[in-house]
Amino acid sequence: MDIHRFFLNFVVLFIGVIACLGEVHAGGKNPSKNSRSTMFTLSSPAFDHEKMIPDRFTCAVGKEEISPRLVWKNPPAGTESYVLLFEDFQVPKNLHADGYWLHWVVFNLPAHVKELAEGISQMPKDAVVGLNSWKRHDYGGPCPPDRQHDYIFTLYALDTTLDLPKNAPISTIKEAMEGHILDEAKLQSFYDKPERRKDSEKKSVAPKGKKNTPAAHTVKSKF
Repeated sequence: MDIHRFFLNFVVLFIGVIACLGEVHAGGKNPSKNSRSTMFTLSSPAFDHEKMIPDRFTCAVGKEEISPRLVWKNPPAGTESYVLLFEDFQVPKNLHADGYWLHWVVFNLPAHVKELAEGISQMPKDAVVGLNSWKRHDYGGPCPPDRQHDYIFTLYALDTTLDLPKNAPISTIKEAMEGHILDEAKLQSFYDKPERRKDSEKKSVAPKGKKNTPAAHTVKSKF
């Protein structure tokens, strides 16, 4: 065999072995998000991503507000539990210094669970409903005091469960999650109160020559 052809074949074989080893490494226990053919997603049959959350899931219905149905697909391999957060990062700082409000937190959702029913009152076994910003262990619907706010559901897939009490503050929960997040899925929505939406509609069709005056509204300390 010609020495040059032998050398060329050897180089090709060597490159092929290196490529195969790289693929095996990429398919290990903790593959990157981009290595999976399908994305980890969170959705709700009640509203689309980046659309307004319906009134029935908000303070517009008073004490009868309920949580929306949530469905998730394609969790990453190695998931042991989920953490669900429902958050508002646009709270007026004169009402809450950090501009943050936690509406709902559930941790240690079992890995086999793939959805939460609308208005769920009994969580799956081992799941813990944590303490929200109202100091309650429940879902609290959007109730922006000043204007339209963005509201974000985030589902974290963890490679562990969290050994925390149900009264653990959100800062402790997030700290315990560090280094254990395999992936996350988001469902973003927005909301404003019906009375302000109506006022906005009236302003948009106000007769020419007349100035629109802002409608008075009561600022409530619920977000």
